[in-house]
Amino acid sequence: MNICIVAKYYYGERVGGAEVQAWLLARELASRGHTVSYVCESLSGRGGTTETIDSVQVHWLKHLRHFNLLTMPSYGAALRRIRPDVVLHRYTSGYETALGRYCRKHGAKFVWICTDNASPVRNRFIGMLREILNRNARPFYKRWPLFVHAWLKDRSREYGLRLVTHPCVQNPIQEGLFREQFGRTAFRFPSGHQIPETVPAKDKPAVALWVGGFSKVKRPELFLEIVKACHGLEIEFVMISKTVPKDPHTPAEPFHEYASDAPNFSWLTNVPFEETLTWFDRAALFVCTSESEGFPNTFVQAWSRGMPVVSVDVNPNGILDNPDLGECVTSVDQARDAIRSYLDDSQEARQRRQDYARDHFSIAHVADHLIRILDQTPDSLDD
Repeated sequence: MNICIVAKYYYGERVGGAEVQAWLLARELASRGHTVSYVCESLSGRGGTTETIDSVQVHWLKHLRHFNLLTMPSYGAALRRIRPDVVLHRYTSGYETALGRYCRKHGAKFVWICTDNASPVRNRFIGMLREILNRNARPFYKRWPLFVHAWLKDRSREYGLRLVTHPCVQNPIQEGLFREQFGRTAFRFPSGHQIPETVPAKDKPAVALWVGGFSKVKRPELFLEIVKACHGLEIEFVMISKTVPKDPHTPAEPFHEYASDAPNFSWLTNVPFEETLTWFDRAALFVCTSESEGFPNTFVQAWSRGMPVVSVDVNPNGILDNPDLGECVTSVDQARDAIRSYLDDSQEARQRRQDYARDHFSIAHVADHLIRILDQTPDSLDD
């Protein structure tokens, strides 16, 4: 099969869950003998070039920082050069019209994978822009071009989604929203990672890890509250985030101050993906403070290394109802108690988590699932 994965960015230039999932799947499919291309925008000046990485042909497009809908024709041109049988898009980009039109014209299958619970909602880009402007007001003459651009991206995305042949979602929330907003049934699609052969040895004292963007939805400030509430526990806390944006939802100064004063709290930014994985190897448990998630990559990364997950509010598919995998809590105090309860975790429990991840969330399992989906229509889905 000739498969093209369109993911907007390459994980080596911009680390994010969607980018990591897209690349792991591309590499797995290529290892099985499929012809795999990867179309993305370069953040390092490689736009307009092509190179092969891990048997995947990467087509780099030029990146526009502002009014990026103007990049959409480049995506259509790339697909016409590649001429794939399957186009897989794991992103909410606004370029869906270009991808859908190619697939409709050439009879290709169009797979769209939902990445978060806000993706199936109409007027997504308008909503995101309003939230940004509420935090950082701009004069009218600057606002109206931004709103026009966001409106056009929403129209392109929503029209393109009508052309998707195989829509995919991660959880019941997304499934219900997609049916409500677009009147269609969607497939369930899991996240996947490479699973280590054995459970890595853990640091002493134990490390609690937090990984995410410095954003409102990830709520890093809540993690800092949990760290402070755990004062006196024999545990170290490591927070790995992306660079703080220009208009952060919460000030960064308290994080810097606490990291400089507290010996048990470290804050690292822009850590490469492979280096982040070494922290998952070393950590004893993972803490999630997101207010909303589809199905976090970090959960799979944690279980595959034997770590339980302590999550505030987020419990995708009710998976944390299994106490062996972790616990979903609703307050800082409950988070502290859950963290304390996992400090004496056994090697047997860690092994069970890794076995669970291998059985349900390996990237090989995800690739198998994709191939099965391509042979079906949404109405034939059997959960």
